Amino acid sequence: TTIQMEVFYENRLAWEGEAVLLSRSPQEKRATKFLPVPVEGGIPILAAADTGRIYARASGDYNPIHLWPLSAQMMGFRRPIAHGMWTLSRDCALLKQQIELPENLHIQAIFKRPLELPGEGRLFLDTTFSPWKATVLDARSSAPILLLQSF
Repeated sequence: TTIQMEVFYENRLAWEGEAVLLSRSPQEKRATKFLPVPVEGGIPILAAADTGRIYARASGDYNPIHLWPLSAQMMGFRRPIAHGMWTLSRDCALLKQQIELPENLHIQAIFKRPLELPGEGRLFLDTTFSPWKATVLDARSSAPILLLQSF
C-alpha cells in the first residue's frame, strides 16, 4: 500500500512524502547494496525508556508498542520500541549536524528493525558517494535498524 501525503502552509506546499507500507518485494534485497560498511565509532543515538511516551504526546500516536513494557509485550515485542518516525527524524537531526542538507531534502528510508527502548543506535555516514548514504545499527547487536540514502 502506498500513501502519498502533502502538507500546505499558507497555501504553499511545505512538505510532501510517500510511504510504502507492508511491502515485501525484491526491492528489499536491493536496498542493502547502499549499506555503507561501518567503521569504529559512529554517532550515538540514545533513546530513553520514555521516548515512546514523549513522542506519543507530541505526535498523537499512542500505539501501545511504543509506550510501556507490558503493552509492548502484549503486542509481541520484548520491550517498547521507538517510533520509526522518531528514529528517522532523530537521524536527520544528527545528519544536519554533520553535513549541509538542502532545504528540500529527498531521502529513501528503509526500516529494517525497531530500536528497543531504552536503547542505543549508532549512525554511520558515508559521504564518499553522491548521493550520501547512512546506516543506523543497533549498538548492542550491530543489526541494521535503518538505511538512508539521499536522492
